[in-house]
Amino acid sequence: MTSGQQSTGPAPKFDAFSNTPYDEVIRFSRALSALLPPEENPNEDFVLFQSIHLMTEFSWYTMHYEFGWATTHLADGAYTDAARLVRRAARMQEVSTGLLATLHDEFDQVRFLRLRELLPNGGSGLDSAGMKNMWPAAQRLWSAFERALDEHGCTLLEAMTGRPETESTSKAEGPLRDLGEVGQALFKLDDSVIAWQQAHQRLVWGRLGGHPVTRRGLSTADARRDMPKSLTGRPVDLLDGFVRRVLFPKLWHATDQICAQSPQLPSAACPVHEETP
Repeated sequence: MTSGQQSTGPAPKFDAFSNTPYDEVIRFSRALSALLPPEENPNEDFVLFQSIHLMTEFSWYTMHYEFGWATTHLADGAYTDAARLVRRAARMQEVSTGLLATLHDEFDQVRFLRLRELLPNGGSGLDSAGMKNMWPAAQRLWSAFERALDEHGCTLLEAMTGRPETESTSKAEGPLRDLGEVGQALFKLDDSVIAWQQAHQRLVWGRLGGHPVTRRGLSTADARRDMPKSLTGRPVDLLDGFVRRVLFPKLWHATDQICAQSPQLPSAACPVHEETP
């Protein structure tokens, strides 16, 4: 016991208060059972490590749920509702990025590596259920968005800019505006996913190594032989490609086209998509 500390007896046991109306709705006591019992935690860091990953999976599950409803609203022509749910999904992605920032800030390299030694071989974030489910759900959402564009005779560029591509083309102002709101929400969502991927890559480089700067001057074979490995035994540079992945590639092509079609803007000042208020 360090100086100034006084014994206060055994630490109080955490009470989930399972027999309450609140818990009947939220079911926290059931979710709590996913964590290891205190006596089974291998060290003081494991609860935070596991909780961060569990909350991330819950965030991604929520996103999957929002994707489903947004897809339904697009099919029903409720475009404003669809945009709202896509923005909500983007908020949940930002939650997961914040959790990752906590992992980055609270686990220095030595602490992280000591914790990693306790994990089973073969364990990999690539097996994340939330991440695996995100991609097909997002593609289904995008397909619904494209069908809505086709239904109103709108192109993606028209929706993203809010104006017809040619003066002779007449578009209904309401659907064009509302589909543009959906497009901006999808862009925000994809941007938030990229932010998480970049934060994750920084964590890998800072805790496991493998930053591209360490490979300069080495042959590919030499670089990969000495590359730090994941728990699955694969070189960590496998993750480099994930940073460039996007959910909606056509949105990024549209960004290039909008920039190219804006002669009043210099090429280095492409318009930035912002969330619709």
